[in-house]
Amino acid sequence: MCKNTIFLILVFLLFHFELGANTNSNAAMAAASQARNSKLSAILLQNYNFKFNTADSLLNNYEKEAGSSSDILLARSTILWWKIISEKNSILKNKYTQNLSEAEKLLFKERSKNENEFLYKAISLYGFGARMDGLEKNYFKAILKINNCLKYITKTLGKEENFIYFYLSSGLYNYYTVNTEDAYPLIVPYLSLYPKGNLDQGIKYLQVAANTNDVVLSTEANYFLMKIYLDKKNYSEAEKYCSKLVTKYPSNLLFLYYNFILLLKQDNLYKAKVFMARIKIAAKNNTQLSDVQRKYFYDMADDDIKNYEKDKKTVLISD
Repeated sequence: MCKNTIFLILVFLLFHFELGANTNSNAAMAAASQARNSKLSAILLQNYNFKFNTADSLLNNYEKEAGSSSDILLARSTILWWKIISEKNSILKNKYTQNLSEAEKLLFKERSKNENEFLYKAISLYGFGARMDGLEKNYFKAILKINNCLKYITKTLGKEENFIYFYLSSGLYNYYTVNTEDAYPLIVPYLSLYPKGNLDQGIKYLQVAANTNDVVLSTEANYFLMKIYLDKKNYSEAEKYCSKLVTKYPSNLLFLYYNFILLLKQDNLYKAKVFMARIKIAAKNNTQLSDVQRKYFYDMADDDIKNYEKDKKTVLISD
């Protein structure tokens, strides 16, 4: 497959599930939704802190109490994904795929409850699926799921004020469609089938999401802003967003690793090694991680340090 088509795997590949505030006018329904969202947010907060066992336990208990739903299955997918990116594990990948299949069935049964929630969960669902297909190099399947993502996202554009979580999906859509066109001109005919994006609008929407009081939405938006500026090689700006994440989640090994990378990119080797040590300490102190998870990010950082020092030595020799 032509590398230019990889954009289809990347544009909405990293959607994370978080359910926004219910804007339905029915007070009882809105109150019930708010209570559900608060419980799921508390569970995902444990996940961000790499307390995977606690998150699993809380979610299982909540499922026993409330019954199975697409909300719960998508939240479980989020927990599984964080485990997957912390170690290579085929069993977890299979569970992830099966869980999404069950979530899809329930989601369409629940559709009549709230259209905005349905649309956002559909975006998340197909983004989750494309993410795994991309990881497994099942590009055709990933493309089909990305098409579904785009189909549902286009139905939400302009509705951001009605449903706060659309600031995240619209922000990513606006930014990455334009960014992808600039990077891969051959994709322009495909993207012309969809509403045109706007880089500045995309950033603004993500900043709105990052500054909300919704813990999960704010976390996701800060993460994507960090990734955007990292890709743009504006490392100091990316570090600002990463620092917010590390401050809020000091035991999150992924966020610590990104902070390490950003310091290394800025040739701040001393501080990078400090963060490498923080990764090791945070992993060692977390009793809920497997031996593989405990070593995963530290080993990557160790390889990065070795490659960095090797590259610097090569430059000195060539000079």
